[in-house]
This record gives sequence, structure tokens and C-alpha cells, in this order.
Amino acid sequence: MTGDELVTIEGVARLDPDGPRAADHPAYLAKYQPKLDGYGWSVEQFMADYPFVIRIAPTRWRVA
Repeated sequence: MTGDELVTIEGVARLDPDGPRAADHPAYLAKYQPKLDGYGWSVEQFMADYPFVIRIAPTRWRVA
């Protein structure tokens, strides 16, 4: 693979209201804090706007 390939994944998604919150994962916040800052969002605002974890169980992969 050279990086020019297209990968698609199909799956079944479900909301997990008991999943971990963004604030519980320092590595997640470190990765996405620049994006939050760029949008002018606080972590609290982000968690209020996107309160659930989405779990996806892949059912099909395709590499083209």
C-alpha cells in the first residue's frame, strides 16, 4: 500500500450512554484540544454537545 488506497468500513453503530467521557481520557484531549481551541469550544461545551460514545461493530471492509 502506498497511501493512495481508499478504505471503507461498514458496520452497526449504537450509542453508549455509559461509555467513557472525553474528559476522562487525557490522551484524547491532548490530540483534539487544538481542534476544540480552533472552534472556540471548551471541553465542557464539547461534552455537552456530544455526550455519548458511538460504538461501531464493523461488518464489512473494502480496500480499493
